[in-house]
Amino acid sequence: MVLAYHEIGKQIYVASGENDRAEYGKQLLQYLSERLTTELGKGFNVRNLQMMRKFYVMFPNAILI
Repeated sequence: MVLAYHEIGKQIYVASGENDRAEYGKQLLQYLSERLTTELGKGFNVRNLQMMRKFYVMFPNAILI
């Protein structure tokens, strides 16, 4: 599960242009939250997606086994 969260965080980081553009990021996270919740169920609210992105930013080269 940790590997999945790391990968989701990476994808969000790359999709947001690898920076923190406030307005675009809010819209992107809201869209992803709705889409992932519909497709995969609970656990993908905006706050969780923010934390997944932060996890990737803090540990971009983490080797997760």
